[in-house]
Amino acid sequence: MANFYRFHVTGDYKGGLQVGGTRYVAGDTFDLTQDQVNQFIRWSDIEKGWLQYLGEMPESSTSFSSLMLENLKGKFGTLGKNYLPCSGILSLTGGSVAAAGAAGIQGADLSWMKLGRRVGVTGIQYRVTTGSGAADANRFLVTAGKFNKVTPSVLRYYDDSGTAYGAMTNGSIDAAAPIVWAANDLMIVGYTEKFRSVNVVVDTAAATAGAINQVSYWNGTDWTAFDTFVDYTPEPTATNSFDRVGFAVDTNVRVVWWDAPADWRMGGPVGSGIPEGTYAVALRVSGVLTTLDGARFYPVLDTPLADINVGEQVEVPDAQLTQVGAVYTDYTGLGPVVLDLSTTEFWYIGFAKPFNGVYIDIDTANAVAASTLAASYWMGTNWSGLATVVADAWAGTLTDGTFLLQTLAQDGILSWTAHPSDWVAVSYEDLTSAEATAIAALGTVTDDPLYWVRISASGAITATTETTAEYIITSAAAWTEATVYNNATDEEGEFHIHVIDEDATTALEIRAVVVDV
Repeated sequence: MANFYRFHVTGDYKGGLQVGGTRYVAGDTFDLTQDQVNQFIRWSDIEKGWLQYLGEMPESSTSFSSLMLENLKGKFGTLGKNYLPCSGILSLTGGSVAAAGAAGIQGADLSWMKLGRRVGVTGIQYRVTTGSGAADANRFLVTAGKFNKVTPSVLRYYDDSGTAYGAMTNGSIDAAAPIVWAANDLMIVGYTEKFRSVNVVVDTAAATAGAINQVSYWNGTDWTAFDTFVDYTPEPTATNSFDRVGFAVDTNVRVVWWDAPADWRMGGPVGSGIPEGTYAVALRVSGVLTTLDGARFYPVLDTPLADINVGEQVEVPDAQLTQVGAVYTDYTGLGPVVLDLSTTEFWYIGFAKPFNGVYIDIDTANAVAASTLAASYWMGTNWSGLATVVADAWAGTLTDGTFLLQTLAQDGILSWTAHPSDWVAVSYEDLTSAEATAIAALGTVTDDPLYWVRISASGAITATTETTAEYIITSAAAWTEATVYNNATDEEGEFHIHVIDEDATTALEIRAVVVDV
């Protein structure tokens, strides 16, 4: 909502955070007008990680009266240096980049940029120009500052069963050393300044279900869990930590916890052996770490900004249903979908943004030879001409990755290269009357405006054909917002994009929304 901005207090420090005449403590979220931002917000609070800028206040907020909203909604602000909401778009990739082959080597620094000055980061956005439906496809970590890993000032362990602390040595940490790792044991890494991630290198990967299930810092009294963390050490399709296939060549496998809380104190528990001049984190494991060998930990002094998970394809259709004969069946939500279709029956898929395709995870395959798929989109008054693999009325190419002698025979992506200008978002209530009436009768399909695609087959599909799940491939015309965990760069304004997983091809663009400080 223009001219209204939201902030979140991440740190807890003596006296709380004073904003105007109000005191806020850790966990509080509050809204300010544009003028209040200029008057009360200190960039140093954001830079230190005590305060997080969450962007414009959502329309649903009730922080201000309707009269105040109307009065300030369109007020023109001073768009100048040091004015927080004034922002610009900065391409971090210089256009579309392919995360495959040499450019997609696990751990590679895919792209970097130096501005030569400190900037604030209010948003990280990406759009996928070529999607992948693989379950373990590409993932990226956007950071500020050089990938500067340092030798830890302390390495310790805590044996939960023996309630004892002891020393660890990099390169000598394995499944049975310095202890036999079990549930609730701690791997403790420390350095003389606060850090937001730790690099992990392993000679022989772990092969069991033991995993890092909590990352904590010392607050002077207790180990306190970070609100959120990301463990990049497992293979994407696995649940156990320290099992990366590429550990031998990777330089950037790490565990990230994003925050550097104000109440993070030097030292550790009595008897822990953690020096007073060291900030320590404790990685808690959930169970045994069989075959782990040669593990090494290094604090990293850059600032993690955002996690971009392209390959997980976490977005599912907002609505989907089938029409078989006169019967409409609602499959809204994450599959499965039964695709018992003839040439005059349809599979409807709706999504809130334009999309370039759908990844289809097949459970029971179609066995009808030579059948192919076609698709049409809703153009405001009717369905468009069909897009097919042979003759495409969309001025683009329809690609059916599920085709193996016939369509829907294997997992794959049904995608199209065109984004028609007359493809519009509508509620099912605005579809043709017969279809809208039938869909409305289901009573469970969202009435939000959606971009609709109607899929049909050239021949009857095996009646038992069924999917396991479906994932949206977002359009290259639509930017997706990544969660930004930190709002500042270093003095050089340096950005990096690290390849976390390289197991499938993806082409994408990444950009930052930045502000001078």
